[in-house]
Amino acid sequence: MIGKVLNDQGVGLESWVIAGMQWAATRARIVSMSFATGPSPGYDLQSRALNQLSTSHHVTSVDGGKTWQLALVKTLGGGRFAGTMPEVAAGVGVSLRVTASDAGGSKVAETIIKAYHR
Repeated sequence: MIGKVLNDQGVGLESWVIAGMQWAATRARIVSMSFATGPSPGYDLQSRALNQLSTSHHVTSVDGGKTWQLALVKTLGGGRFAGTMPEVAAGVGVSLRVTASDAGGSKVAETIIKAYHR
């Protein structure tokens, strides 16, 4: 599936981009958009629209995935999130699990057992 939000010269309104994001979120499992602009601090209209279209849930485990604790996660904007990982003793592995969904109901889940060690 291909959606186009800019004209043939690569020019368009921000409202076209947001409408395209909303349209794609209800129709596609994966949406990839690329624009020739620099990074955003997450406060622009496009970033705010993206944050409304996506959610995520993050948990960590320090016992190989037997039990899970909610991770503190901050929304950075633009569909990006930053999580605070638990302090662990030397040699202990930390496992990560992330689930995310969009307004269209598409979901993804990823679990990495012993993603990193201290």
